[in-house]
Amino acid sequence: MLNATARNRRAYAAVHGYGLAVLPPEAVDPSRPPAWSKVLALRAHLHRHHWLFWNDADTLVTNPNIALETILFSVIGHSDFDTSPDLILTEDINGVNAGLFFIRRSKWSERFLDTWWNHTSFVQFGSTKSGDNFALKDIIDHLSPEEMQAHVRIAKMQCLFNSYPWNWMAMWKSLHTLIFHPSTTWKGVYSDGDFMVHFAGLDDKRGWTSRILKEIGTP
Repeated sequence: MLNATARNRRAYAAVHGYGLAVLPPEAVDPSRPPAWSKVLALRAHLHRHHWLFWNDADTLVTNPNIALETILFSVIGHSDFDTSPDLILTEDINGVNAGLFFIRRSKWSERFLDTWWNHTSFVQFGSTKSGDNFALKDIIDHLSPEEMQAHVRIAKMQCLFNSYPWNWMAMWKSLHTLIFHPSTTWKGVYSDGDFMVHFAGLDDKRGWTSRILKEIGTP
């Protein structure tokens, strides 16, 4: 799966002239579950770029014609770097999602990443949850309204850059979500033309990767 998703991202970056940094195995901090090392990677690269777009390994670009600048503009409403917020997130029925997000080079972003990394009480071992997403949610939940307004934006539509596969809706564990949270759920359901699909919480990610690549006509 990792080889297929890496090829997918390299091809997208090449089309748009973006730099691409892949987290190598040796960069993963062995003291925590691997998902936490995204924070270290972002902190290390932040000073080199105006914006970083983090996307987990279980994601695929499904519409390479959409540029990252287009996504940012649709959320922020302008292209002025100096007056932009620092963090662009999506949310599903569980709250903000740590699998895909934009972060801007700024002192606020540096402090935010340091705070995220230092949320050590949220680190989890021995389960499918690593704790990084819970830590992110805790930080966001405790920002003041003023700080939230100044530095964070949450996309109105999750599917803008973090869609969940349509067949995900047919899974038994998603029926409760669909019944009791229909509006939020449908905002994140993948449809043709969406920018990116995310296999969050799904079993057989390798199989899902192959299926989606076949759907979009990529070998």
